[in-house]
Amino acid sequence: CRVQTTDVVCGARDSCSTNGKAMRNLEPMYINMEAILCISHTLSHCGEHVDLPVLNEWMTPWLGLVQNHPSARAIWKEKLGGGAMKGYSTIRWCSREECSNEISKNFGMLPGFVDTLLEDEIGDKLP
Repeated sequence: CRVQTTDVVCGARDSCSTNGKAMRNLEPMYINMEAILCISHTLSHCGEHVDLPVLNEWMTPWLGLVQNHPSARAIWKEKLGGGAMKGYSTIRWCSREECSNEISKNFGMLPGFVDTLLEDEIGDKLP
């Protein structure tokens, strides 16, 4: 089965400028094609306009502590059953949301986790 150039109606891409140029280069050959942005990137950009100050206030110290302090990271990983935990990266556009989702799915573990941090004197003292 051979795809005809008129049968291609959609080209999905992320918002990288080089991918946009590639799609523009394909347009003369695929005259019915519409370029659309990747839904994940679109949703991510929509989320950038949602202001959740309490979540932002929580996530900044969380990422600083759990991602950068080896003892805190080990304790959280143990609370998760020893499996892989989500890591934060400024390179991966969705990593902050992945960390937020991991916290929400394991929300019931937070009191015990914080208690352990306080007992072991890990991180800043709470007032």
